[in-house]
Amino acid sequence: YRPGLLLLRSWDHVVYDSFCAVVGIIVLSAALEGYALRKLTVVERLLAFAAGFAMVVPDTMSDKIGLGLIALLAGIQLWGRHRRNVRAGVNAAGQ
Repeated sequence: YRPGLLLLRSWDHVVYDSFCAVVGIIVLSAALEGYALRKLTVVERLLAFAAGFAMVVPDTMSDKIGLGLIALLAGIQLWGRHRRNVRAGVNAAGQ
């Protein structure tokens, strides 16, 4: 239960609670869909589920954990995307 989502607190709490809820739902939907910046592996999907649920739970510590997991997931996704592009460039140059 987040009172800010019901507009029962100050505007800064409303913005913070809304941000956490929206980010959590976006990450949960990416986990359900199986795609973020690229197709998610099984481990990445589990990581996305954990991050999304941590963001939705109404606790500041779980929000921090969720943001950390999202940052980790984004790093893994970007690294895998970069690695794929480098391989494609090497294959194209080698032909």
